[in-house]
Amino acid sequence: MTKYKLKIVLATIFCMQLFHSTQAQEIPEETSLSKKEIRRQIPSYINLQFGLGVSYFRDFATSPLFYSGLTSHTAVSRYKENQDLFKNYGFSFSSGAYYNVYNDHEAVSLVRSMSLYYEYLRSINRWLPSSNIDWKVGGTINVTSNLRINESLLNNGVGFEMIPTLFASFRGTKDISRKKEVEKKIWFLKIKKRPKTRSLTGQFNIGLVNSQYRNGFAYADQSALLNDPKIFGGYEFKVFSGIRAMGSFQYTRYLKNHNAIRYSYTWEAYRTGDRDPLEMVHHVLKMTLLFNTNNKGR
Repeated sequence: MTKYKLKIVLATIFCMQLFHSTQAQEIPEETSLSKKEIRRQIPSYINLQFGLGVSYFRDFATSPLFYSGLTSHTAVSRYKENQDLFKNYGFSFSSGAYYNVYNDHEAVSLVRSMSLYYEYLRSINRWLPSSNIDWKVGGTINVTSNLRINESLLNNGVGFEMIPTLFASFRGTKDISRKKEVEKKIWFLKIKKRPKTRSLTGQFNIGLVNSQYRNGFAYADQSALLNDPKIFGGYEFKVFSGIRAMGSFQYTRYLKNHNAIRYSYTWEAYRTGDRDPLEMVHHVLKMTLLFNTNNKGR
């Protein structure tokens, strides 16, 4: 069995297990609420996310040199989560200027990236009854596209790629809420700490099906020489090509009005699988405003 066939089998088994887990957690027939009413009870939010990060990339199709720079990140998503379910879908946008200095020569690459994503995870706590962490497993679909402009590369100065990925996702949430009011005395001062609802969350995604739509050698192809220029001349779509992983660590503070504020650190790394690969890494600090849409909260 080739490694590609093995990956297909593993991805199929993962999807079947996820489907079985979903079916096993369906609402019992004797419940007084319908499935639709149960879904309405799940806290739902609109997320607005802002972040700043440091990123690095190297594209062997045009240059073996590393580029690095500061990047800005924004995202909008629809988010639902309770003890049994986590669902999040939306889009994100990032931009930045990446620099390389070599032999007193500075080159600048302007990069614009956009991602569409959908995450769906279910609880596995029924298999871990003694755990005080809310564990969930599932899958994530993420389609990222990059537009890179580097004038120092002349006719290879404009580059574009699309990187769709199916991830296996693992998520753990620890409730660190302060349940009762606490009084502390520091010298002559009395400090009252009121109850707070908050949580810590970690998530890790590992690519199962890594794909790419990209020119395998350089961004200038031969179509212009034939008087038939093509925007995506020489581009190929490849499945099971490359590697990709991402993760996050989040602190969430839930407010009395059922809204929330989240602070997080996220990272992402991927490498395409063609002969002259693209390598890219992101480290980002983010703040997210969660606006409750159904007045249900923690």
